[in-house]
Amino acid sequence: MFGKNLSEYFINFNIKQKSKFFIPMVVLFLYFIPFFLMNERSSLPIIDNLDSNFVWEIILLRSNALFGAIDSIVPSVMGGIPRNCFPSEWNLVHIFFFVFEPYLAYLCNLILIHVIAFFGMYFLLSRHFIKEDLISIGVALAFALLPFWPFGYLSIAGLPFALYSFLNFRKGEYSFVDWIILALIPFYSWFVYSYIFLLALMICVWLYDAIRKKSKSVFLQSIIFMLLMFLFVEYRLIYSLFFDNSFVSHRSEFNVPAIIFPSIENSLSSGIELFLFGQFNSYSFQWVTIILSLIISLIIIYRKKLFKGNLNLFVFVSFVLISSFFYGFYYMLPMPNISGFQFNRLMWLNPLFWHLIYAISLAIIFHANKYGKIIVILLIGIQIGCLFCYCGDENTQAGGYGLIQNQRMNFHDFFSVELFSEVKESIGKPVDSYRIVCIGFHPAIAQYNGFYTAGSYQINYPLNYKDKFRTLIENELNKKMEIKNYFDNWGSRCYLFTSQTAIKSYSMKHGMQISPNLNSSAYQPLEIKYILSSVEIENPVENNIEFIGIFENSRSPWKIWVYATIV
Repeated sequence: MFGKNLSEYFINFNIKQKSKFFIPMVVLFLYFIPFFLMNERSSLPIIDNLDSNFVWEIILLRSNALFGAIDSIVPSVMGGIPRNCFPSEWNLVHIFFFVFEPYLAYLCNLILIHVIAFFGMYFLLSRHFIKEDLISIGVALAFALLPFWPFGYLSIAGLPFALYSFLNFRKGEYSFVDWIILALIPFYSWFVYSYIFLLALMICVWLYDAIRKKSKSVFLQSIIFMLLMFLFVEYRLIYSLFFDNSFVSHRSEFNVPAIIFPSIENSLSSGIELFLFGQFNSYSFQWVTIILSLIISLIIIYRKKLFKGNLNLFVFVSFVLISSFFYGFYYMLPMPNISGFQFNRLMWLNPLFWHLIYAISLAIIFHANKYGKIIVILLIGIQIGCLFCYCGDENTQAGGYGLIQNQRMNFHDFFSVELFSEVKESIGKPVDSYRIVCIGFHPAIAQYNGFYTAGSYQINYPLNYKDKFRTLIENELNKKMEIKNYFDNWGSRCYLFTSQTAIKSYSMKHGMQISPNLNSSAYQPLEIKYILSSVEIENPVENNIEFIGIFENSRSPWKIWVYATIV
């Protein structure tokens, strides 16, 4: 009744089918070997990774707040913020952090994401789009080697599996495995980043089928089923958006256009850049061989008049064009402000569609002439080789040879546990009896080391706390309009900014000295007892602080000046 599906595939799994996965599994094995060899000396992304999501896991577990009540408070952050400001407890990643040490938990999460990405893309292509296993396996491996945002979980990596099941339901060739796939994905992904858009697209497909009188009720039921699963998993988000009146979120003041100053030229450039190169949280690496393959296939289609049989290719290309330029022009459009929800995240679907484009393009090239197979192997080999050697940046996670050659700050040095233990011992008080604020390094470092911090990177927190914290840094914000706009119109990084701060990295050069003008009247309301700085403060008296000491050692790149507030 259901035809060939995933459950039947595994039931009939034989030696021949195992052997075709040998090379991809070896490549993935080699991709992850450096993480084990280098251990905590591996370079992990800082932005939207170690500075936030990673340490949130640590905070929730240490404070026993993971399963906290709706009205519970997480005390170690920003004077205590609602538990609902953190992600849902119904996520598989929490198990890794509960069972393993943080670095190993991070690595388990990363490995699982990439393995699921490979099999999801392979089954999607081989079942619904491509007959040639060479192409399905090659494109699936290229997709699996993308530098996925580790804490995006399956928001991109799981899209192929979700689409695979939806298409099975649409054809009426589904099994219980498809229900399981749609049930489990919400427990390991983010609804608001990609799946809200995938579900919207599936609704459009269902409506298209309904108009053509070919719709199947089970297809609609599968869409509703996954939506309900996401609503269950994200119940804290739903409650915060529609039922919680206990606080106003800082997201209510989001005004990104005031930060980026959009113009037609900048928007057009942004759209073109996204189409050609992607975006750091949703890289597709289409600029290596995917666009080239598309161009070659379009030439073949034109010359051989193959337009009718390749409608999917034109639909998918149209989608990535629309989503790319929607992203580029988004902040010039009159979009509603729903608690800072970003509709331009539609482009999170681009990696999925770019690889569907890639597979279809390669299939066209494969059958073009007697050299087609060789060209396809060459294109796939180049794509995989570039991904394997990609060294990443502070936003993206590299693996394989790229991780080995990455020279940025590694996990061990970033958190410098030994150094900050010395700081804590010097202060000599229980960490819950005082709060610190950080200058020149991310508060996540202090949070990982057990400090209670006044500042933090949070995607949701009370607006009144932002206003209170702003009092501390208002003089510094007034010195530099770029930083003022960044804090006032976004503010998710509630940091102690100074006029010398580099916004993105929040870094300061070694050896530099600063003379901030802090509003010391804010120390007491924010419960700040100590300031930890990676640079020397030249004017402690003017800021009502007292120098305590300098901390450094050979095992850490940080040099920390500690000051006590005088209130």
